[in-house]
Amino acid sequence: MKKGLIIGIIILASIIGIKQIIDVVKLRNSVQEYIVVDKEYNGAYITTTVVMSGKTFIPITNYHNEEWLIDSIGFDSEGTKRSFTFYVSEEVYNNIKKNTILTKEDIKNLK
Repeated sequence: MKKGLIIGIIILASIIGIKQIIDVVKLRNSVQEYIVVDKEYNGAYITTTVVMSGKTFIPITNYHNEEWLIDSIGFDSEGTKRSFTFYVSEEVYNNIKKNTILTKEDIKNLK
């Protein structure tokens, strides 16, 4: 009984998660143009988490790569303002300016 309930909950959560991803993709596809409103650079950094194993503390170190982000807004087919953040390469980040208008084709070519 409990096992079936747990499996049912997992399946339901998976379906909901997949539906949300599909909705975001549909929403992104409904926007025809994006306007770059901000650019953000996050430098590389390291985080350390300490986990206890028995009576011993074990540090776990994670390295996070640097990131270049472009924040944009666009309007969907119903005229609702939508905001999107795109992760881009350093080259794209350096070549793009604020208030640049990006088309759907431009977004596909961002790397």
